[in-house]
Amino acid sequence: MGAFFDWLLSNLNWMIPVIFILAFALPILSVIRRLTKGHVSKSSCTVQTVGFIRSTRQTGMYVNENPQLLFELDALAEDGTVFQTSVRKIIPMTAMAGMVPGRAIPIRYNPDNRTQAVWDNHPDESLAQERAARYQCRKHPGDLSYEQRMVPGKYIDISVVPGKEDVFGIVTDIATKVVPEKSGA
Repeated sequence: MGAFFDWLLSNLNWMIPVIFILAFALPILSVIRRLTKGHVSKSSCTVQTVGFIRSTRQTGMYVNENPQLLFELDALAEDGTVFQTSVRKIIPMTAMAGMVPGRAIPIRYNPDNRTQAVWDNHPDESLAQERAARYQCRKHPGDLSYEQRMVPGKYIDISVVPGKEDVFGIVTDIATKVVPEKSGA
């Protein structure tokens, strides 16, 4: 047993850095790797668009008690096609209820690799609205037209059928035709 301690003392010069690496550096690198797992470079994601939530799940990471969510999205490309991608974002607990399938969220994607996308913190609202309207027109061809969807902030007339208050029509200045609607979800 004395020979082992003699060997240990004679090799102490290189043992201290090894012990330091094992005790401190490896756990720190492990945490950094876990935090950057799935990280996408924001500088490579240059194209602004809209993604529609297909599903969400928590990643297990929290910042100030707010969870990080992984959003699986149907995103709209510049050419009008739809592609699937995902983004991660720390979401305040107060906003969690609004993160439901079908909701549009602003994203940026890499035009060379559409699977790489990030949440867009500074979206172009008019571009997002235009892309969302085109997507909804394609998804629901018998519903409102693109021109009707692009009339934000204008007053509309609602006509109610007497005796059938759950049936009403919306009249816009673009289309004088009454679009029948049924209230209630």
